[in-house]
Amino acid sequence: MPRPTTWVLVLVGCALGASPAGADNKNEIRAVSFEDSASATKVHVRGAKTPMFTVYKLDRPTRVVIDVPRAKLSDVLAGHEAAMELVPNTWAVSRITAQQIDDDGPLVRVSVTLARPGRYDVTTEGNEIVVAVTARDAAPKTGGGDVLAKIEAEREDARRAAAMADQARARAEATANSARVDASKAKDLAAATQAEADRLKKLAADEAKRAEAAVRTAEDAKKNGQANGADLDRAKKQAIAAQREATKLRDEAARATDAAGIARAEAERTRLAAETATRDAAAQIAAARRDADAAQKIAAEKTEAAVRARAELQAAQKVAATQTDAAVRAKSEAQAAQAMAAEQTDAAARARTEAEGARREVERARLDATRIRTEALAAKDAALRVKADADAAKTDAERARAEARAARAEADAARADAKAVKAEADRARAEARAAKADAEAARADASSEKQRAELQARADAQKARTEATTARAEAQRTKGDVEAAKTETERARAEARAAKADAEAARAEARAAKAEVARVEAERLARSDADRRSEALVAQRAKADAEAARAEARAAKAEVARVEAERLARSDADRRSTKADVEAAKLETERARAEARAAKAEVARVEAERLARTDADRRSTKADVEAAKIEIER
Repeated sequence: MPRPTTWVLVLVGCALGASPAGADNKNEIRAVSFEDSASATKVHVRGAKTPMFTVYKLDRPTRVVIDVPRAKLSDVLAGHEAAMELVPNTWAVSRITAQQIDDDGPLVRVSVTLARPGRYDVTTEGNEIVVAVTARDAAPKTGGGDVLAKIEAEREDARRAAAMADQARARAEATANSARVDASKAKDLAAATQAEADRLKKLAADEAKRAEAAVRTAEDAKKNGQANGADLDRAKKQAIAAQREATKLRDEAARATDAAGIARAEAERTRLAAETATRDAAAQIAAARRDADAAQKIAAEKTEAAVRARAELQAAQKVAATQTDAAVRAKSEAQAAQAMAAEQTDAAARARTEAEGARREVERARLDATRIRTEALAAKDAALRVKADADAAKTDAERARAEARAARAEADAARADAKAVKAEADRARAEARAAKADAEAARADASSEKQRAELQARADAQKARTEATTARAEAQRTKGDVEAAKTETERARAEARAAKADAEAARAEARAAKAEVARVEAERLARSDADRRSEALVAQRAKADAEAARAEARAAKAEVARVEAERLARSDADRRSTKADVEAAKLETERARAEARAAKAEVARVEAERLARTDADRRSTKADVEAAKIEIER
């Protein structure tokens, strides 16, 4: 079996301050490679992260296109053309291209051109898109395939070693360049630090000179007596400040000098590291170049050996062909001699062969008849199975119809339930009307009770008035008696005193009668007020009863509406369920019919295959008989 061949175009990354792949939230396509094995080729598209992509197929030429949005080709992969191309020329794939498109946003488009008709499959493996292309026809076998595959694998190893050497050289050069840049930066930093130290030293020296000059001036002024005390103090303070500033500058200069020394040492270390890295890189490059040269030399030697082996194989094949031709000619001559020497034996043998061929033909015909009977029985069994399937489908259809009838019966029951609900609603409405009539009767009773109370109150008032009239008449009679007593008093003093006493008693009785009349009137008024309150309470109770009756009527109406809505909902749901069941039954019937048609088609296909096999066997038998006859005749 040929060894799979892998071709890879990879991105070599260098630590030269490049921004990371996901810095702008774009995916970076870093490598496009392929591996070939017999009739299949796998294309690997590797990105910096798991890719999102769209795949489709185009014609003229036939190619598989993968679009990766929000992505870009790496600079090393694309170069300056914003595109790359591979020409595998395998049995399944002829060309691979990858290009960057920036029209409607960043997009990378990978096209895999098929070398011949075949199928493809696109999957993801980690950060890779894997396009597997398999040719429809198998790849042809080549002579010496194992040797050539081994040589090709070794050549690929050599190419891979060369690529690894190039990568190592690129990494070494990048490391050396980085070290040189770091050394140059360190050197510049050391020079700048030294310059700052020198500047601070100069400033410190200048400040020291100014301080010394100020001190000398102050001392001279003091000696000469030319300055007063304030000037001397000011001069002293200036001198002290100048000395402090000079000391500070000297300290800073010392620190700067130390920093410059450290920077120079760091620059020296960086320079030595750069030189070491350069030497190591040169050694790695030389070793990689030697390994690559050795691998290429070995590959060239093996290629030459393979060429020589192929030439020797072709020469041996030519010699074998020549010897085969000679053997064929010798065999033909021997056969001719044998034919000339044994003609009579051949005739007898032909007769025996014809008889044996006839017997074989009869046996083959018998076997064909047996096979045909077996196939007929199998076809009959298949037909019986198809019939059983059709009967089962018919049974399923009957079951579906029965379920539809059951659904209709349930719908009828639902309609009956709806009628019962409607009757219940009618009964509720009748009860509401009865409640309304009861409320009306209650109001009528309240009105009649009010009338009775009014009549009773009027009767009581009339009775009280009658009693008052009687009391007044009694008082009038008492007054007449008093007058008679007065008359008698004038006639006699003794009788007068008695009459006066009688008059006082009569007045007392009159006051008592008047008080009794007032009490009766008050009781009547109290009874009238109680009757009014009772009538108001009765009227309020009747009003409350009427409100309760109306509330019950509203509740009954709402209940009727709710029951009606539930009935309509159940009726609609039952209708939809029944319709769905009928549709399902229709679909099941159609499926059963389709299965019956498929079974019938399968029986027809089996019968056609049987007839085709029978015809092919008959033609094969006839061809064998004809060949046997030709052999016998020869």
